[in-house]
Amino acid sequence: MDFCGRLHSMESFDDEKSETLFLLRDNDVFANLSLMPRTEWQDRITAKAVVFNERNEIALIGNAVHDLLLLPGGGIDAEESVINGLRRECLEEIGYHVSIDQFLGKTEDFRSRDGRHTISYGYVARTESQAQSDLTDNEKSVGTYVAWVSFSEALKRLKLQQDKIKQESNPKFYNSCFNAIRDYFFLQRTDALLGK
Repeated sequence: MDFCGRLHSMESFDDEKSETLFLLRDNDVFANLSLMPRTEWQDRITAKAVVFNERNEIALIGNAVHDLLLLPGGGIDAEESVINGLRRECLEEIGYHVSIDQFLGKTEDFRSRDGRHTISYGYVARTESQAQSDLTDNEKSVGTYVAWVSFSEALKRLKLQQDKIKQESNPKFYNSCFNAIRDYFFLQRTDALLGK
């Protein structure tokens, strides 16, 4: 049986009312980074997906600027739902229409350097039909690419990535480090669901 076949398919999601399962602040990500505390935060809604293809590989997004690998997904536009935004992001980044199979949970992080409060919704999805990817100009300029790897390899890579990030004292890619740790959490949630 494939990975997605072991998950419960869901027709509707009540994700925005779900409780936060994982909370990150600067000191959770960077042990040696000292930033001024903030009292005002700007909300940013994002969605990420553990996307399986027909070979039970998952998509990881990388670029030529840094060596971090992330799950597909990104910011949700004001006029779209979280699910529709995630579908759009997957189409843009990995070039596939996807079906959403399971809600993984909600995470929040507070990024002091930027005054950003990021609320992220995680899902398990599977590829349906291939299309042309539609990377943003910024994604093209940094050499964004998709790597399809086994689930176990993805867990291994993102765990090593997280360990490396937590040892950094002066992170060059501040926001990507938060994203990498959040994405590893979503992979671990998927692993726990698959183990049931």
